[in-house]
Amino acid sequence: MWNAKYGKVMMQEMMSGSEMMMGGASTIPPASAIAEAQAKRSADQFLSGYLPGATAGNGDAFYGYYHFDVLRGRRQVGMLSVNAQSGQVWYHTWHGEFLDKREIRQ
Repeated sequence: MWNAKYGKVMMQEMMSGSEMMMGGASTIPPASAIAEAQAKRSADQFLSGYLPGATAGNGDAFYGYYHFDVLRGRRQVGMLSVNAQSGQVWYHTWHGEFLDKREIRQ
């Protein structure tokens, strides 16, 4: 829902027939109100209360939000996102318990 290019905004524009489907200007990522460093601080502050001992790993910037792996030591135990406009933290609970991560190279 926070993805400013492919999330709720795009679906609303597609349903209304706007030019987003035609690759209009709205496909350009919006300027972020907060920098990645501030998003990481927000993530760490959230984790200190929600999952003590866990920290946010390196971030990845997406359209309208940052994604962070949640770490305990060097082991990934979950994922969360931070809204790039508001700083709101969204812990990814719908995945269930985090088991493993694999990166595939082509």
